[in-house]
Amino acid sequence: MQKKVIAIQSDLGTVDGRAARLIGTIKRVDASLDVCVTENKCPKGDAVVASTLLYSSLPFFPEGTVYLSLVERAEGGNPPCAALTNDNKIILTPDNGTLTVWIHRYGLKALRHLNTKSCPAEMNPYAYFAAQIARGAVSYESLGESYPVSQAQTFAMYPPTVGPGTVECGIFSVLENFGNLNLTVSIEDFDRSGIQAGDRVRVTIERSGSVRFDQIIPYDRSFGFAELGASILFNGSSGYLGLGMNQASFANAYLKDRFEPAGAVAEYRVRIVKQTQTFRAIERKRK
Repeated sequence: MQKKVIAIQSDLGTVDGRAARLIGTIKRVDASLDVCVTENKCPKGDAVVASTLLYSSLPFFPEGTVYLSLVERAEGGNPPCAALTNDNKIILTPDNGTLTVWIHRYGLKALRHLNTKSCPAEMNPYAYFAAQIARGAVSYESLGESYPVSQAQTFAMYPPTVGPGTVECGIFSVLENFGNLNLTVSIEDFDRSGIQAGDRVRVTIERSGSVRFDQIIPYDRSFGFAELGASILFNGSSGYLGLGMNQASFANAYLKDRFEPAGAVAEYRVRIVKQTQTFRAIERKRK
């Protein structure tokens, strides 16, 4: 039997040996297993960011991949689970919200409690069972008792409301390297609003009644349609609408409190309203 790939993401960092212990545990079980580290610097205890990282990386791995996500919330509520995706990948993670975006976008085939009692005391249970699955020593069905996907812990991924020329939605993640936002409205749902590339839209972002952003900006295909440092609404590679700035961080400019507390990005509300004149028409008038 061909062995499966193991992918790891965590918030353990790289300044000590905790992240390395995950790999060490896997290699102790079977030194020939293929292990790939996708991220070890997820913000500490932030299941919202962990959920986004999972969604952003797992689709690119082959069928049968075992994906280990170890990000535990400091306030507790981190029961271990094993999720089976519809394309036959297995996710081992605390059931603490980490599965939210995956469930929202793709759904799950099955969900089980991860019974850790048979794991040797000196080994990390997530790494141990990832190795046992990858080497074919245990089956998914043997990992623990099944429970409904509807009972998975999820954070409030604010559902979109789409009408003619109007969209209301939330934010489910920030791409910290660039400062762009992923909104909770998919490209397919956004198309139902009738807003088209080249239109101008008024975008308002609020949190707890406080307005953080309120501007008329372009909706277009790429950052090339926005001036340097200007904001733009666009179709993100995630399959959802994106909001960012041309060669600047939108998040740092307008969402400075997005980490207070962990997972706070889900508290923002976004309203998008089509304006009467297109952005391109106004640009032509200026010229």
